[in-house]
Amino acid sequence: MKSPENGVLETSEVKATNSRAARMARYSTAAAGVAALSAVDVDAAMIKVLVTDAQNKTNYTLDLGEIVSGASTELTLIGGSSLHLKNNNLVSFVAGTGWSSSKVEAFNVTQQITGNFVSRNVYDSSFGGTNYYGFRVNGGGDYYNGWLNVQAAASNTFSLNSYGYNSTLNGAANAGLGTVSSVPDSGPGVVGLALIAAGAAGIRLLRKLRIKS
Repeated sequence: MKSPENGVLETSEVKATNSRAARMARYSTAAAGVAALSAVDVDAAMIKVLVTDAQNKTNYTLDLGEIVSGASTELTLIGGSSLHLKNNNLVSFVAGTGWSSSKVEAFNVTQQITGNFVSRNVYDSSFGGTNYYGFRVNGGGDYYNGWLNVQAAASNTFSLNSYGYNSTLNGAANAGLGTVSSVPDSGPGVVGLALIAAGAAGIRLLRKLRIKS
């Protein structure tokens, strides 16, 4: 089981200060992507979404060891409006080209993660609202493609609501789309309710998760 600092929600790791309503909102965000799966016709089993508990941060290290052992990235908010994302030998983000080659690319929901993956650190100089950033993790010459969902929060902080990745090497990932990778409580719970709220696609996923559990 992952440690609390990794941010992945597990029943025994949810902080007491997090309200049920706040968790429901984060699961609903992830479940919204489920509803769109029927439109893009991707293999939901390959696209995993992990909902995190990284709320109201100015600095946060995201452990991506779920994807490749030892992979991680660091997010730092400077001055309340400039979000910096750290690249390393395993993780790289999509950035612009030419004069904007150090600026991280922001993606719209459902947009395919593709473009100029750079080895240098990148930043969003006008950070605000809800943003999707595309990344890839080096899988030994091939890559796992994914996205981060980062939202501006109160008092000049950010919240990393979730991240998703395609568990198939070199498989495509679309911003915001995927399926919640685990159900941390019994019965419908917050995940089940969120999936039901997502509509028919969410109900189908809930049934699959129950069969697997």
